[in-house]
Amino acid sequence: MLYPYRQGIKLKSREIYNSRSYKIINNYIALLCSTSLIVYCLMMAMLCWALKFKCSELGFYICIAGTIPVIVFSLYFYKATHEVVPPEQSTLNNE
Repeated sequence: MLYPYRQGIKLKSREIYNSRSYKIINNYIALLCSTSLIVYCLMMAMLCWALKFKCSELGFYICIAGTIPVIVFSLYFYKATHEVVPPEQSTLNNE
């Protein structure tokens, strides 16, 4: 049996999770995280290419090939966390 305050917290958290504004903010954060993950991974790949492979052509392809799993993961992360936001229902249409 849940204590009354725990039940209130559970109901409030469910209400926040189902709200429209939470889903919009969650979508923006997911987009920001996946984009920054791709950008930082590409920056590290270019740094590795410049320092380790001395800007050779083969080194460039090796470094870019190493970023493919990270890019695929970040796209999957965005798709998994993206929530469809229903359009706002107007009260004028319900009359």
